[in-house]
Amino acid sequence: AATPFAMGCLLSAFCVFYLRSASLFASWPYLFILAAIFIGNEVLRRYHSRLAMAALLLFFALVSYTILLVPVLLAKMGTGPFLVSSILAVVIFLFYLRLLAWLGRERFRSVRHWITLGMIVITATINLCYFTKVLPPLPLALADAGVFHSVERFGQQFEAIGEPQSWTVRIGRRTVMHAKPGDTLYALSAVFASAGLSTRIVHDWQWYDPAARKWRVEARVGFTINGGRDGGSRAVSNKTITEGGDWRVDIETPDGRRLGRIRFRALPPDGPLSKHSRVAIHSLYQLPAATLELVTAHGHYCDEHMTPAPPAQRPTRQVRMVHFGQVRPYKNIDELVRCAGRVAHRGPRDRGGAGC
Repeated sequence: AATPFAMGCLLSAFCVFYLRSASLFASWPYLFILAAIFIGNEVLRRYHSRLAMAALLLFFALVSYTILLVPVLLAKMGTGPFLVSSILAVVIFLFYLRLLAWLGRERFRSVRHWITLGMIVITATINLCYFTKVLPPLPLALADAGVFHSVERFGQQFEAIGEPQSWTVRIGRRTVMHAKPGDTLYALSAVFASAGLSTRIVHDWQWYDPAARKWRVEARVGFTINGGRDGGSRAVSNKTITEGGDWRVDIETPDGRRLGRIRFRALPPDGPLSKHSRVAIHSLYQLPAATLELVTAHGHYCDEHMTPAPPAQRPTRQVRMVHFGQVRPYKNIDELVRCAGRVAHRGPRDRGGAGC
C-alpha cells in the first residue's frame, strides 16, 4: 500500500502543475497520458508488487519533476533546459537501478530488460511531446486573460473596460465584442512564473478567413515577463479590427507553446438584439411579437439596466424601439445620435427606450 500512496501523492501534485500550465486544446494528449497514469496508479494496485511497474512509475514521476525543477533552478526556459532535465532524470534513475541491482541482484536481473525498454519508451514519448509542442510550457501558468475595449494603467494597477457576457462564455462559448472596422481592441493577460525567471511571451492575434477557411495571423506582439509577482506578470497588446467575425488571441511562448487562448467574435455596433436582450425587453415592456428592436454600441445588458415603462404607457401596436443601454465613455455617442435620427426619420408610430 505504501508504493501506490507515495506515487499517488507525486502524480497528484504533477496533475495540478501541468493543468495550470497547459492549454487544454494544445496539450490534451499529454494531459490524457498523465491522467491515465494517475488513474492507473489507483486502479491497478495489485501490479505495484511487480518491480518493473513500480520502477517505471518512479521514472515517469522523476522526469516530470525535473522538467519543472530545472528551468526554475537555471532561471531559463527552452530546449537546453529541457534536455538537461531529461539527462538529469536518466542519470538519477540509472543510479537507482544500480542500487536495486546491489540489493536484489537475482530479482533485478529478471526484469531489467523490461525496465530498460520502459525507460526508453517513456523518454522518447516525453521528448516527442516536447518537440511537437504538446508538452505544457512549464513552469509558466496563465493566471487570467481577456479582451477589452480599453485598458489603462495606473501605477501597478490596470483598469480594463469590457462588455457584459452571457454565462455560457464560462463553458467555452466565444466572447462577443461589438466593434466595427477601425476600432481598437485590447488583450490583457497575466502569466505566473517562478521567482527569478525572466522569459518572453507572445500575443498572437488571428482572424478566421471564411473564404479561405483558415486562420490568418494579423499581428504578433512580444513581451518580456519577470517571475515572482503575485497574480502573474501582466501584458497588454492592442489590435485595430480590420474585419468582423471570429478572432482569437493565443498567449504562447516564442517557440509556439500555448499557455491559453482568448476567443471572441467581433460584431458590428449596429445589429439585431441578442435573444437574451429580446426576451428581457419583451418581458419588461410586454411588447407584441412584431416589435422591431435596434441596438447600437453594445446592447447586451442585464435587467437592472432597464427601467420598465408604466403599464399605461405600454404600447399595444407595432413599435420601433431604440435601445442604447448604458452610456459609457468608450461608446461612440455620435453614432448613437445618428442611429436615433435614422429611426426617427423612418417615422415609427411609437418609440420606447430603456436605459438612455
